Amino acid sequence: MVLTPHMLVGAAIGSQVSNPWLAFCLGLFIHYLIDLLPHWDYLKKFEISNSKHISKVGLDLIIGGILVLLLTWSEPQKVIIILAAIFGSLLPDFANGIYMSYKFKWLKHHFLFHNKIHIYKELSFWQGLPFTLLVVIISFYILLL
Repeated sequence: MVLTPHMLVGAAIGSQVSNPWLAFCLGLFIHYLIDLLPHWDYLKKFEISNSKHISKVGLDLIIGGILVLLLTWSEPQKVIIILAAIFGSLLPDFANGIYMSYKFKWLKHHFLFHNKIHIYKELSFWQGLPFTLLVVIISFYILLL
């Protein structure tokens, strides 16, 4: 799944809990759960030295960040908790990006596990869109409660 839905799920989790460590752990756990859903990814392989890859990831993070900011603006007291949940929800993808770029042995098991979770690989944008939209809509709903 692209980064924006993961960020929105993290923000939704952070908006509902009061402990930043719990928010982080739930964000991390939910990342793997929503990666089980059929979805589209704009990068099959990530190389930190590839400016197109960095641009895509950067734009995704900017879009997600703006949406999270707009949806959580009224909860400044929850900023740390929301950020902890977002960090947890993004960590697996960033760990994979680091592994793909640098091949650190200590990340290999995570990389293989994370890729195994993506049982619906090679989906087109349109095939992956329904579940991605579902995740986004549920996150919006929770954030707008």
